[in-house]
Amino acid sequence: MTVAAATMKVLRTARNAMARRDSATFAELVGRDEQDHTPFKLAPSHVRFHQLAAAHPRLTFLAHFSWGKTSHAIQLIAHRIGVNLATRILYVCASHGEAQKRTRLLLSYLKSAAYKQVFPNVEIARESDSAITVKRPVLAKDATFQAIGIGSEFLGSRADGIALDDVSTLEDAQSEAVRTRKVEIVRSMLLPRLAPGGWALCIATPWCQNDVSDVLAHTPGWHLERVPVVDPVTGQPNWPEKFPPERIQALRAELGPFASARALDLMLIDDSMARFRREWVSKALSRGAGLGFLHQYSALGMKDSYTVVGVDLGISQKPGADLTSFATIAVAPNGDRRLLNVESGRWTADQIIEKIIFHNHRYDPRNIVVESVAAQQFVVDLVRKASAVPVVGFHTAGGKMSLPYQSELLAAEFANQKWILPSGDGQLHPEVAALVHDLISYQPSEHCGDRLAALLFARWAAGQASQKAIVGRLINNYAGGRW
Repeated sequence: MTVAAATMKVLRTARNAMARRDSATFAELVGRDEQDHTPFKLAPSHVRFHQLAAAHPRLTFLAHFSWGKTSHAIQLIAHRIGVNLATRILYVCASHGEAQKRTRLLLSYLKSAAYKQVFPNVEIARESDSAITVKRPVLAKDATFQAIGIGSEFLGSRADGIALDDVSTLEDAQSEAVRTRKVEIVRSMLLPRLAPGGWALCIATPWCQNDVSDVLAHTPGWHLERVPVVDPVTGQPNWPEKFPPERIQALRAELGPFASARALDLMLIDDSMARFRREWVSKALSRGAGLGFLHQYSALGMKDSYTVVGVDLGISQKPGADLTSFATIAVAPNGDRRLLNVESGRWTADQIIEKIIFHNHRYDPRNIVVESVAAQQFVVDLVRKASAVPVVGFHTAGGKMSLPYQSELLAAEFANQKWILPSGDGQLHPEVAALVHDLISYQPSEHCGDRLAALLFARWAAGQASQKAIVGRLINNYAGGRW
């Protein structure tokens, strides 16, 4: 044997030994992409999944669709079978058909050459379309692995581990009775079957409030982890190799703002509690069908309309810092408000001032309202010194100058169908999609989205603007001049 071959053998032995100790290393060594069968390249969130599963005997793990929840749960189970041949695992899916698929996937790993290198002692004694038993050092009647649809009977009295894999579906979102039944099955029939010291794992892309994953996430003793498609702290994709920004943008356009909020951002929207109801936002988008952003306003043709701009400041350029957002609206004589443009970014103070001046040139607004709390006041002062821009400070405070109060006024306008949001041909501009996300996810007790804050300032500006009639023309590069 050559030195190189001997070195490779030592490295393989060491890696296999590490894979026996650590399920994340095991997944990277044994796991295969279901589409092209190439070895897994784990993202940091995948590694964290395996770390959390080792650390928490009760884990609810919520991730965006196509993150690989099932693959990693099955690899975790394959690893635990290799570590403990006597283990008994119950795997629960939404249907019997899905359960059979999980059994086939686990079998493919247990029979693979890569698995045999890590766990050479694992031998399959019996297998069926929903159960697998491996040879054990002691006599045991229960299957090593059993997969069922939720609500189905299963053999055996106890389980050492239970995995709940997307047991909720669209039906749960449509029926409270279905939701309640599944929660009761989990609580009264499944979890009580756990042996002392057993573990439970719930993986899901959530469907609605009070579904199984939501209930378990709020149950004492359960650890909750969320992996949306974009990291809310850094603003960067959680899995950039599979979900780069351009793919995320395309998915948002394809799914629409409400489905993408659930499937990509893990947001559970309860219209009974929402400040901006889905039907109100949908109506504003339908009124904007065929319309795009407007990039210029000039005083030549549309009687009695005027424009205003709202600016929410985020001075820091650090990743994860708040964005600076501009929202420009036109107000018609009948009180309709049409969103002309929204844009956001992380800019320096000089760049923000230039953009404020540029927005004044583009839209000839009655007012540009800029948040002027604490250190942000200097932006307002600098704009006033450097130009004749009609800039007005909005000093966020309590009462009528609070964002929650302004949000209630904006919500009333949406309810009264006074808003028009450009929706083009149905594929929303990314900035409009982000604004819609801000609207439907808004809660007074939580941070107000940057684009929504800018829109609130613009709405306030419209209320403050003089009602003096002007003649105006909106130049629309996208919709042939239609309002």
